[in-house]
Amino acid sequence: MRRRFLALVAVAIAAALAGCGGGGGSALSDSLAYIPKDTPFAVGIATDVNGTQYDNVNGIVKRFPFSDRIVESVKQQIKAQGLDYDKDLKPILGNEFVVGAVDARSFVGDGSNRFVGALKAKDSGKLEGLVKRDSKKIGEEHGATLYQGQNSTDVVAVKDGTLIVAGNRADLSAALARADGGSHVDASAFDSALDGLPEDSIVRGYFDVAKLLQSNPGSADARKVKWISALRTLGFTASAEKDAIDVDFNIKTDSSGLTDADLPLATGGAPAPVITRAGDIAIGLRNPAQVLKFAQSTAQAVNPRKFGDFETAKAQVGKQLRIDVDKDVIDQLNGDSSLIVSTDGKFAFRATPKNPATFAKMVTKVGKALPRIARTFGTKNIGVARPKKGESFYAVATPEGESYVFGVVKGEFVLANDPKRAGQLAAGTPQEVPGGRGSLTTGSDARAIARRLIDKAASGGRGGLAAGAFVQPLGQLVGWVTTSTSGMRGTLKLTFQ
Repeated sequence: MRRRFLALVAVAIAAALAGCGGGGGSALSDSLAYIPKDTPFAVGIATDVNGTQYDNVNGIVKRFPFSDRIVESVKQQIKAQGLDYDKDLKPILGNEFVVGAVDARSFVGDGSNRFVGALKAKDSGKLEGLVKRDSKKIGEEHGATLYQGQNSTDVVAVKDGTLIVAGNRADLSAALARADGGSHVDASAFDSALDGLPEDSIVRGYFDVAKLLQSNPGSADARKVKWISALRTLGFTASAEKDAIDVDFNIKTDSSGLTDADLPLATGGAPAPVITRAGDIAIGLRNPAQVLKFAQSTAQAVNPRKFGDFETAKAQVGKQLRIDVDKDVIDQLNGDSSLIVSTDGKFAFRATPKNPATFAKMVTKVGKALPRIARTFGTKNIGVARPKKGESFYAVATPEGESYVFGVVKGEFVLANDPKRAGQLAAGTPQEVPGGRGSLTTGSDARAIARRLIDKAASGGRGGLAAGAFVQPLGQLVGWVTTSTSGMRGTLKLTFQ
C-alpha cells in the first residue's frame, strides 16, 4: 500500500504537469512534525497543481512535440489503477509532500531504507477513501489509524487528514510518537537552510552536510581541510518560470577561522567570462590557481602518502626545468580562464598568466624537455613537435594514441586535446554570461549540445530525426557560483524558446 500510494502521488503530479488539472495551500508544519529534528536530509515537493509553478511547467511541456501522447499515457496509468484523476486524486493534492531521512548513517548508504514521508491532504475524506480502497484497518497509534495493504505487509498511517509513510513499521511508529512530542523539524529550521533561494518552487530541501560528514568514518581525513570541516547545510530548490527551469543552491559554512585563501573558489561578485563554441559546454573560471591549491591541500589531507609522491614528482619536474612549479606555473594562473568541453571528451583550456612573457619562456622549456621528463616517470616514446615559424602550439603524441597541443598565443596559455578547438579558443573573445556573477560561470547552447548527442546516437543506428524535433524548444543553459567565507550561492538555468 505504501509503495502504491507514493506511485499514485507521482502519477497525479505527472498528470498535472501533462495538463490534466490541480489544488492549493500549505501545511508544511503539520507534515514536518513527523520528520526527525536531526534528519540529515529533508525535501518538500509541491503538489499545488493549480499554482503558478505547475502552470509554468505545463506551459514548458506543451512546447515539446508529442506532449499530447504524454497526457494520454498518464491518463491510461491512472485508469489502470481503477481511479479517476479529478474525483480520486486531485482533491488530495495541494500541500507539500515532505520526505526526510531518519538518521545520517542510513542515509549515507547502509541499505536500511529508513525514511519518513507525510502529505496533508486538502480533502481528508478523499484521502481516507483512497487508502481504504485496497487496504484494511489494523489498529490505532498516537491518534492515527493504521492501514495495511490487502496483498502486502506495507503499513501506512492516517491522522487528521495527513498520510504518513515510512521505510518500515518501527520508523512509522516512531514518526507518530515524534509528532506528539517536540523533537522534530519545524518550518523555521527548514526555511533557514533555504535562505536566499526562491520561495515559490516545485522542489525544495536541504542536506545537513555537517551531520553527514560526521556520520561517515571515511570523511575523517577530508574534515582536516578547513573549508570542508566548516560546511554546515546545503539548501536547494527547483523552480519554474514561464520560459525556464532554475536549480538554485545555497551552501552555508561556519565562517569563523576561514579566510579567502581556504576556499575552493575565488571570492568576489565579478563574473568570470566564457568563450562559447556551438555544441560544447562553456565554463568560465576566475583564478584557477585557487582551485589548484585547494585541490592540493585536499589531496594532502585525504591521502598524505600519495600526495607525498606527487610532491616528489613535482620537485623532480621543477629541478629538470629549473623552475618552481608552484610559483612559476600555479601562481601565474590567477586571472580569468575559459574551458570548453565537448560531448565526446574533447576539450580546450585557456588562461591568462600573470606575466605572459615569463610564462611563455617556461612553456618553451616544457616543450623542449617533455620527452626527457616523461622518461623520468617511466613513459617512453612521447612524441613532441615544436611549433614551426608563425605557429604557437607544441603538439604531443602519447604511446596510447592520445594527442595534445599547448602554447602561449597573444599572451594567453592554451592547452587542448583537439587542435581545432585550441585555435578557436585562442582566437575567441570572452563574454559575460547574462545575469552571471561570481568566479565560476557557464553559458552554453543547450539545443546544440542536445543535437550533438542525438547525432552521435543516430550514427549508432538509433535514429535522431524525431529526437531532433524534441529538443527544438531548448534554449540556453547558464549558471554561476559566488563564494565567500560564509558559503556558496549558485544557480543553473535552462531556458526554452
